[in-house]
Amino acid sequence: MEILLISDIHGRIEVLERIIQNESDVSAVVICGDLTNFGPISIVSDIDRLLNRAGLSAIAVPGNCDPRDITGQIESSENITGIHRRCLNFKNIKFCGLGGSNPTPFKTPFELSEDEISRILQEFEGGEGSVLVSHPPPRGVLDEVRGANVGSTSVADHFRKFSMVFCGHIHEARGIRVINGTTVVNPGPCTNGYYALVECEKKKVTLLSL
Repeated sequence: MEILLISDIHGRIEVLERIIQNESDVSAVVICGDLTNFGPISIVSDIDRLLNRAGLSAIAVPGNCDPRDITGQIESSENITGIHRRCLNFKNIKFCGLGGSNPTPFKTPFELSEDEISRILQEFEGGEGSVLVSHPPPRGVLDEVRGANVGSTSVADHFRKFSMVFCGHIHEARGIRVINGTTVVNPGPCTNGYYALVECEKKKVTLLSL
């Protein structure tokens, strides 16, 4: 099964639409946060309608640039299932979700303390074949901005219990890394036309762009 992996849409629905048109054979979509650019949450409805037209379903977590009440908007969607703070068997794969981000210098709307992030991740068992969908990357992995590592220390403490980690947040750190058998993927910002195709069962990832 091939998944379309998206992050950091930032309200650019027209870019997401072009990506979906290019990849019409995918089975599902995973969104790693920042659906909006500080709102409005009505953008979720636009994404929902786009998925409906394409005959696709998605799972999503919010990002730090999304208003906190976006979680309710996602839950009311027909084609998007929110997984922030919970695990879900989606397309026969166990996905666990962490939205928001660790604190940033910019005081964005959806930030969590490292202690909050740790408490969420402690509840997830992980295991073989499981996938963590996290907006923030682990500290030290695909998280570098101008020479500084800005990912989450709590995600770094817990991510190895998953087979794969899908993340975003750091636009400059698009890539794939394998750490102790865990494959970490940042597909790059959708707002700039970046995305990835993933076969979770094979841990096969292809980074693509418009």
